[in-house]
Amino acid sequence: AWDGFPAARERLYKAAAEAGANLVTLTGDTHTAWANNLHDSGGELRGVEFGCTSVTSPGFGTYMPGVSGLGDMFEEANEDVVHYDPHGHGYTLVTLTPDTARVDFVKVSTILEPDYEAGVSDSFLTQLGNGRMKPLTEA
Repeated sequence: AWDGFPAARERLYKAAAEAGANLVTLTGDTHTAWANNLHDSGGELRGVEFGCTSVTSPGFGTYMPGVSGLGDMFEEANEDVVHYDPHGHGYTLVTLTPDTARVDFVKVSTILEPDYEAGVSDSFLTQLGNGRMKPLTEA
C-alpha cells in the first residue's frame, strides 16, 4: 500500500519528524499480521507499522496454503519486517499510553466452526523517544 504513494509517504514522515511525533500506523488492507519498522528514503527510522488481521476475510496465506515458512521468508527478505503471519485470523488489540504503544495479535483457533479459542500469539511494544519496536514475550 505504501509503495504506491512514495511522495505522500515522505511528506507524512517529514511532518511526523517536524512535530517530534513517534509515528505509529495501523493498516488492515492485507488482512494479515505485520509488525514493521518504517524508514524514510534516506534510511532514517520514522516509526512503526502494524498490519491488523481479519477475523474471516482471506489474507495472503489463503492463496498460498502449501508454502510453509512464508512469514519467515518475508522477515528474512526485508530487515524492516519484524513479524509477519500470513495465515492467522483474529484481531489486533492496541494499547496506547503517553509513553508506549503496545500491540497484541490475538489469534483464533478456527474460523470454520462456531466454537473456537482465542489467545495472544505475538506482542510488540514501542516506547516514546525510541521509535523502534521490540517483540515481547508473554508470560
